[in-house]
Amino acid sequence: MLDVLGIKNAEKLVPLPDDQKPTDPISENQAALKGKPLKAFMYQNHQAHIQVHQSMMQDPAVAAIIGQNPQAQTIMAALQAHMAEHVGYMYRQQVEQQLGMPLPPEDEKLSPQVEMALSGMMAQAANRVLQQSQAAAAQQQAQQQAQDPVIQMQQQELAIRQQEVQLKGQKQEGEMALAAAKLALDKERIAGDMKLNAMKVGVDIRARNHQAESQEQQAGAKLGIEAAKHKAELDMQKRQAMLQHIQQFKRDETPPEQPKE
Repeated sequence: MLDVLGIKNAEKLVPLPDDQKPTDPISENQAALKGKPLKAFMYQNHQAHIQVHQSMMQDPAVAAIIGQNPQAQTIMAALQAHMAEHVGYMYRQQVEQQLGMPLPPEDEKLSPQVEMALSGMMAQAANRVLQQSQAAAAQQQAQQQAQDPVIQMQQQELAIRQQEVQLKGQKQEGEMALAAAKLALDKERIAGDMKLNAMKVGVDIRARNHQAESQEQQAGAKLGIEAAKHKAELDMQKRQAMLQHIQQFKRDETPPEQPKE
């Protein structure tokens, strides 16, 4: 349009994207604040550029100044579009790393066969890039949660509860061990009492048997004495009877005395 109007050196007044040269991320931020066009290049450190752009957009002082600018939305939209361009190049680099070879230039026309072969390889590489990104995001989230005071308090509470459960378990184990030891001691005491009672019963039985044997011996001895005494009495009676018989016999054989004249 400027060329049609006859304005000379229009390219210096409105630089086209193709005419731009790569610059550092701070210069890109300055250009964005001035409303100048931004362009990312394939060989740049896209991760670093994105971090610098995000830092400026999150800076409260910069945000306060941009918020007073009538072109604030345009500036923020330009920065976001520029960061999306860096993201696209960064993703391209990650896929190339997974493929192990560079991709063809963006403006190169590919044959259908090459495009189909590359598409299959790109699908596998993109899946691996996705897995790496998911793992990195999970790790970053875990680190952020670990640094969160609320999460740290919850983790401390969880650790305290786990310690309480562990102590309670140890206490229960100690009580169970004590109960088992007491039960074993009671079993030993009962076994000892049973053995002692058995010994007492044995002693009582032997004592009773001995007492019975003694009583039997005493009774036998008493019966023997009584039998001997009875026999002696019978012998005495027999001798007395015999003496009486002899005396009677003698009296019977002695002639009677003659009367004196």
